[in-house]
Formats: sequence, structure tokens, C-alpha cells
Amino acid sequence: MQTRERTFTTLVSAVVLFLGLAQVFAADSQATLKQYAADLQRNPSDYELREKIIKLAREMNPPPAVPEEARRHAVMADTLVKEAKKPEEFRDGAGEFKHALLIAPWCIDLYPPYAVALKSAGEYDEAIRVLRFYIAVNPGGSKARDAQDEIYILEAKQKKARKEKEEKSPAAKPTDARPQSVASTFKTTAKKMTDLLGGKSGTTPKAIMPEQLVGRWSQPGNNMTRWEIEHRNGLVLLYMVSTVNRSDLDIRLGEKTLRFNLKLDENRQLTGPPPPGPFGRVSGTVSKDGQQIQLFYPSYDSRMSDADIKLIRE
Repeated sequence: MQTRERTFTTLVSAVVLFLGLAQVFAADSQATLKQYAADLQRNPSDYELREKIIKLAREMNPPPAVPEEARRHAVMADTLVKEAKKPEEFRDGAGEFKHALLIAPWCIDLYPPYAVALKSAGEYDEAIRVLRFYIAVNPGGSKARDAQDEIYILEAKQKKARKEKEEKSPAAKPTDARPQSVASTFKTTAKKMTDLLGGKSGTTPKAIMPEQLVGRWSQPGNNMTRWEIEHRNGLVLLYMVSTVNRSDLDIRLGEKTLRFNLKLDENRQLTGPPPPGPFGRVSGTVSKDGQQIQLFYPSYDSRMSDADIKLIRE
């Protein structure tokens, strides 16, 4: 009898210990998830961190609840996309999806409609990036095949858009086949090089200095993001300011995040380390009047697209 009582007591103790450890694990997982989500909001392009969050959420029992604020943005996104007719209206809907997935990135089912909104807004590169990520974290999902087919559709649209852009660009002027004197040829070439570097014929071209780029910049086709440039110790610091919609730009709603830390040489070339995420070295060019910046950073991850950003001074 005593042996049976001792066995029962030991079993009860083991159950209590297991439940206690489970509660501690759940609390630790919840705290880790909360910290990961906060880190992601400071760096929305960190897809490796998104993948960690989704993996952690899948291991939690019970699974994490969807915050009310994330649900609010998701419902608003669905409403805006359903009623949208113009690319900028679809872009507003995509912005709401983006905010929902920053708050609750483990909501896997929101990624495909987010990609659809980006596609309708003409943001093909970002739509492909979102779908590739969705397939990577949900390879056996029932919608993975549909997502891959959608990527093929987007790639076709990209190809068509590039072709239309090339056809609209002005044709190259025919070269003058008439012979020129050596002096005349040298003079013409010198003028072209001087103009290209931003100067005027007969004068020394002026280089763009880092401090001349300080100020506010916009990204054509992206109403949800603005950029700020600061100059510090000879470096060009590019901060990304994410906003909810166009009306928020005046009140500067959104976090300011350092994305690029670049050097500017005398030929207006920008170079520096990559931004967070699976990207290679950053390169860029400043226009001769200092009013435009073209940035490019290739991805070394086959699941990600190369990034090409154009900025215009506000």
C-alpha cells in the first residue's frame, strides 16, 4: 500500500514539474518572440529574422495570438485592395499588409495577398521577394505551387515592362561619318567628358561633396518610404523613414533607420558595406547636379532579388 502511495506521489510530482517547465518555456518563448518582433520593426528587410520568428512561432504551444493591431492593419489592407482601382491605391493596401506583417510576421497566410497588392501596384521586384520568402518558409504548403506560378507571371510582367521602357527610350543618334581633324575630335571629346562630370566647357568640373547631399529624398513609386541623408566624418549616411501613408509624411510618422553608410569619391561614385540581410556590396552614382542617386546592391541569396533604388531630392 505504501509503495503504491509513493509511486502515485512521485507521478504527481513529475506532472507538476513538467507543467511548471512547460510554463517557463512558454514564457521564455513569448519574450523571445516579442523581442524578435521589435527587432524586425527596426529592420523590416531582415528576412532571416522573419524566418526565425516563424520557426519559433511554430514551436510554441499554444501558438502565439494575433495582436489586435496586426488584425486591424490586415482588415484595412483587404478593404483597400478590394476597392482599389489605381496603382497608388493598391500601394496603400500593400502598406497596410506590410505593417500587419511587421507586427505579426508569423501570419503566413498574409504573405500571398501582400504579394498580390504589390503586383497590382507595379512593385514586381518586391512581390517576387515576398513570394520567394513565403515558399521558403512554407515549402510543403498547399499554396506553394500557386505562389511559384505567380512568380513566373511576375517575371513575365517584369520582362514586358523592361521591353516597353527600352522601346520608349530615345533612339541613339546616328554618328557623323564625316572625317574630323585631330584637333576638332579632341575638342569634342573634351567637351563631352567635361559635361559628363558636371562642369562646363572651358572650366574645371566641380565634384559633388558629401555635405551637398544632406536633406530629404523620395523614392519614386513608393509612397510609404522617405529617405534622409546626413554627413558625418566624410561619410554619406542614408536613413530610411517608413511611414503609413502619404498624409503621414508631414508629421514624420515612422521609425528612422540607418540603412547605408557610404563613401563618395570625386567621380560621384558611392560605395560601402551592404544593408542588413542577404546582400552584397552597395554601389551607387550621384547625378552631376547632385539631385538624383541611383543605388544598387546584389543579393547573394538565390531566394532574393537584387535591389535597385532611385532617390530624388525633395
